[in-house]
Amino acid sequence: MRPQRIGGSGAAVANSGGRSTTASFARRASQGRFMDVTCIIATKNAEKHLPEALQSIRAQPGVEVDVIVVDGASTDRTREIAQSYGARVAKEDGPGLSHAWNTGIRLAKAPLIGFLDSDDIWVADTLADRVRTLEAAAAAVSIGRVRHFLDQADPSPGGFKRILQAGIEQLAPIPGAMLVRRSVFDEIGAFDPRYVLAADVDWLGRLINAAVATMEFARLVLLKRLHSANLTGQIDLVHRDLLAALRQKLVNDRRTRASKVPPARQGGA
Repeated sequence: MRPQRIGGSGAAVANSGGRSTTASFARRASQGRFMDVTCIIATKNAEKHLPEALQSIRAQPGVEVDVIVVDGASTDRTREIAQSYGARVAKEDGPGLSHAWNTGIRLAKAPLIGFLDSDDIWVADTLADRVRTLEAAAAAVSIGRVRHFLDQADPSPGGFKRILQAGIEQLAPIPGAMLVRRSVFDEIGAFDPRYVLAADVDWLGRLINAAVATMEFARLVLLKRLHSANLTGQIDLVHRDLLAALRQKLVNDRRTRASKVPPARQGGA
């Protein structure tokens, strides 16, 4: 299933009514304003990059964002930093990204859900346009574009050479570049906690099998940081999870095809 291509002018949505982008999320919520998007951030000892990630969410004028930081027992200042930005902080209910994402989904208040890794950055002034085009297309999932960048304070991580050499924007059906209607999780389920790193791949396979309406948002929305601590740098674990997700998708494909086969006619006068 290819996403429908929507937009492409790249025009930024104006700041609605001169709204301050430096107002805390907590103050906006306390004023009773409707939350357009819930952004879920999974963290563990993320104090180094979390402020930059949270600041990139603030730099999204015209949209009310409810930020949920789901923390996996951090021992540094992660929770303190999240609370200082007015984010809601929740305790992770199990190990791994999938548990953290699912906790955030359960707590989400807004009709649209986005995700951001604690070391990544949302491109400024893009979220309002993503919301607008998603509504205009009557789609359920928006998929944006990503560009990887190297953390200058960190040695060049292994396993990422081809990505770094490319240095280009690319369509990326990964959580950080997607905007999803909350109802989609009711329809196809949340992330499968059996996967350590490929839960999003398994979820995307279910999205495709369910023929959920998706659209391509033809602009850069995510800057994805590469450094030595990236989970996806654990190549062996990534390959194992991806293989398991592929096998599960093949099983789901067969079930989908079988469900579409008409029953055999009985008898025949």
